[in-house]
This record gives sequence, structure tokens and C-alpha cells, in this order.
Amino acid sequence: ISKDHFSYQSREELCYLMDSMKDEFPPSGFNSEKSWFVTQMCSRNIDGWTVCEFKQNIFISLSGLCEASPVDKIFALVAPNKDETARYGTFVGATGWVLEFSTQHNTWLIKHYFYEENTLKLLDARRRPFGKNSWEVGNYACNLGQTSILQLQLSNCDPDQFTCGDGSCVPLAKRCDKQQDCEDLSDEKKCQIVALDEERYLKDDAPPPIIAGENVDVTL
Repeated sequence: ISKDHFSYQSREELCYLMDSMKDEFPPSGFNSEKSWFVTQMCSRNIDGWTVCEFKQNIFISLSGLCEASPVDKIFALVAPNKDETARYGTFVGATGWVLEFSTQHNTWLIKHYFYEENTLKLLDARRRPFGKNSWEVGNYACNLGQTSILQLQLSNCDPDQFTCGDGSCVPLAKRCDKQQDCEDLSDEKKCQIVALDEERYLKDDAPPPIIAGENVDVTL
């Protein structure tokens, strides 16, 4: 690698999958079910399905949009229809917004039948929508109705957890503790010991002392 280029490494998990199908007219002496094994990247859209059982309802939250956006901020996983044979998972919001994989666009969409011009499209179709990703937001309410590219986050993490860039969850106490807990190191990025609101902070208005009449020693 030359001095003008950079090298980046990322960790990818490889999934070992078993595919099965039934042959209506198997050869004599053979079982009607056929199975074989394949390998695929676990972080991508896998060509296969798993059997899941949840003990409680699954909710995911959407963040990164302005308050004026009509898009729902909370989505719930809904059960598939009995006649569905291929499904990536469908999440529905309280006002009718739907998060699901579109075979027509070959990527994930957040859409509403009444707000078609406001459809959100995941730009990296190879990845799952969870975590922080780039989305194309149509007719964005906070950008004069123009189509915008935004970094949005879909998370299933609890309030006391931090959402990693890939959507996985780690305890909030491990955020900015100088130890890598997220695979993508996102828990150790953009760490600030002191955060200032640049619009509201007044440098000439010092914070009040702990003890009235006494100055506070500050060491830099």
C-alpha cells in the first residue's frame, strides 16, 4: 500500500447455512427432501429463513429525522401472513409507516401509502437496516422538500444500552471507557468529557461556585 492510500480492516462473520427443498417426484429409493450447505456473510441479506419465537413484542426506534418529519419513530415487528413464503421481516408504525424489504428496489424501504413522496430508501442494499446507515429521504420536510441523504439509526437497544453502528447493543456504562465493546469501535468514537452547546453557551457567564464566594480551581 502506497503512502497515498489507506487500508481499512473490518471483521465479518461467516454463517454456515443448510438449504432444504422437497422434490415432488424423487427418484426411486431417494428421500423426497434434499439438503445442502452454503456459506454467506452473516451481516448481509442471507438467502434463507430462520424459525423465530419471541417471548415479547419486538420494537425498534428510528432516530436522525427532524421533528417535522411525518415518519413514525417507533416500529413493531408484525407476524407474517400464512401464505407468505419469503419474508425479511416487516415492521409497522402507529400511523401506518412500514419498514420492509422491497424486492422491486432490492433494498429496505420505510414507506407509507399516503406519503409516497416521503419514502426512505436504504442506500447500501447489501446490509441489514439496523444500526446506523445512510438513507435517501424523499421530500425531506427539514430541507425545503428536497431529497436528502441522512445518517439514520434503527435500534432495538434498551434505554440503558448503547447502539453500535451495526445495530448490536452494549451497556451504556461501557460507552467511552477506552475499551472496545462494539465490533466497529463505535462505542469509543466521538467521545467528549465535556460537551458544550455552542449556540447557548456564554463564555463570559461563568458557572456558579460550589461554595458561595469562593473561586473554583480549574486545571487544563
